[in-house]
Amino acid sequence: MNQPYQSACPVCHSGTTKTLWTVTDKEAAQHFVRAESDTKRNAALAAHIAKLWGQTSCSVMHCETCGLGFAHPFIAGDEQFYNLAYPGTPGYPVDKWEFSRTIQDVKKEYSNRTADARCLELGSGVGNFLIKLTEIGIKPENIVALEYNAESLRVLHERGFQGKAAHISEMAGETFDLIFMFQVLEHMDDLDRIFSRLSPLLKQGGSIYLAVPNLSRTNFQEQNHTLLDMPPNHISRWAKSSFEAILKRHALQMNEFEVEAGSFISFCLQDLKYYTLRQSMYTNTLASKAYDAKQSSKRKFALACVAVIYLFRRLPLWLRTAGSINELGGSVWLKAVRG
Repeated sequence: MNQPYQSACPVCHSGTTKTLWTVTDKEAAQHFVRAESDTKRNAALAAHIAKLWGQTSCSVMHCETCGLGFAHPFIAGDEQFYNLAYPGTPGYPVDKWEFSRTIQDVKKEYSNRTADARCLELGSGVGNFLIKLTEIGIKPENIVALEYNAESLRVLHERGFQGKAAHISEMAGETFDLIFMFQVLEHMDDLDRIFSRLSPLLKQGGSIYLAVPNLSRTNFQEQNHTLLDMPPNHISRWAKSSFEAILKRHALQMNEFEVEAGSFISFCLQDLKYYTLRQSMYTNTLASKAYDAKQSSKRKFALACVAVIYLFRRLPLWLRTAGSINELGGSVWLKAVRG
């Protein structure tokens, strides 16, 4: 832990970094798919993760210069990884704090020109945020939604949006008033390629809205034995200074930056869930035995009983954390403009 390592930061290119932790391909696969639940898929996932990394381990680094956390190798999960790690149709939240915060700002800043505003969202899912844009007057036909999942694209088209299975680097000859990236950036590699496209795509006077996981919350989870923020799913962790560094290099400027306020009850419930999931990855723990129950009803009952036991184990930590809960919301949000 915390060993110096000369690996260039993907944002500021500094070599002053340190290793936070290292994980093997098999440990990463166990995080996403328990071997006890699906041996074949777990093995296939471990093999594919090793292929992505080009080796059997990956380190999570911290840049001492700009504050970015990043996976090394800095390689994002591909379609095969996500099909193995998260089979089936993805679930998308209907609402999130960053959705509401963005709509509030768009209504305030663009109220006199929303009807004709052209919008682009990266990683749109089925368009739950985009529906909120139409509710404030933006026309669906003026919204381009980048999304790779075939079922999600079908729903986007049904809702009247311009769904495209394309990378931002493939967008040329178009400009937009508003660009949105919610909980997407942390999944992406080749960051300079992404940001080099954002500024040309943005009209003068337009805005980019971004949201990523809250670094303070991620650090809390990992330091207190809940889920690791595991590559190659999430491969970057963003501090405010990390955003400032890469935005400046690509002729963009941070206009606003906010941290989601934490809720004590929701914080405790998520902490308990993540702690139970982490425990289930280990052999012969109460959580792993509960997850191994064959029948769904028995599994749910066993997990509920285990959660009650773990609740008393976590309670002292929650009480110590109560005073800093506002720093531990799930997301950070920012607005950027052309510099």
